[in-house]
Amino acid sequence: MRKTFWALLAVGLLAAGAFAQGLNQRAAKGLPEPGSTTCASTYTSGTGATFFQWCVTANGNIVSLQSPEAEEHIFEGTVGEGYQICDFSASVAYTDYAAAADTGNWKPSVVTQPNGPNTFPLTIKRTTADGKYTLTQKFSQVPADFTIKIVTIVKNNTTGSPFLYVYRFADLDIDNAGAFATDWFDQGAHAAWGYLPFQEGVMLSSGTPALFHSASATLLVPAHCDFPSVATPAHIDGGVYLLHGFTAAPKSSTTFTVIYRRF
Repeated sequence: MRKTFWALLAVGLLAAGAFAQGLNQRAAKGLPEPGSTTCASTYTSGTGATFFQWCVTANGNIVSLQSPEAEEHIFEGTVGEGYQICDFSASVAYTDYAAAADTGNWKPSVVTQPNGPNTFPLTIKRTTADGKYTLTQKFSQVPADFTIKIVTIVKNNTTGSPFLYVYRFADLDIDNAGAFATDWFDQGAHAAWGYLPFQEGVMLSSGTPALFHSASATLLVPAHCDFPSVATPAHIDGGVYLLHGFTAAPKSSTTFTVIYRRF
């Protein structure tokens, strides 16, 4: 497992160098339009110390997480949360981090919610504009643990076998920290988290240990298929991201679970 980790990371780092340079050159010509930060479904449970509320956009971005009551952790300053598929074989990024970054190369989302808004089951499916990949997100929660689970399915619609990294990123502002406030951040092998001492925190982790993954705290939005990180513990205005890496077999799907937990 350790050899596999370093081999995959080395491949990603080599590819990301040239890849990020090309994307940065394109970004210099004009920033992409930000994605939606409008809640399409909101989930609320508990009161006071047990209060747990979060919402998701029609594109599958979790743009608000409040727990306990009146303590917001995402919807502050520049609202950044979402996902990115990085195709290192073709040097293309497909990004939607809400207001933080959006490459605009996605088709409209297809939302399946048979019981209507603010209910489960909730499935949001999106296909890239070129038709190569379909990203499916299935949302659920465990309010007693202040946990949000996102089962993520990436389908390779091509006959090739590209190497992909799929990111999940959140710009965290713990307890209404605001656009320029700082939080504490740390990271481990399977998770990264932001927190305020003796107050609340939010952790982003992988629920699929068998699939290659890496988590990190960051000062920068990982919008160019790169690997920004900081030495931790860090007292910064930052965020966290989690990536899963794999070679996508032709006409097949890869599934993994992403978990947010307020602690």
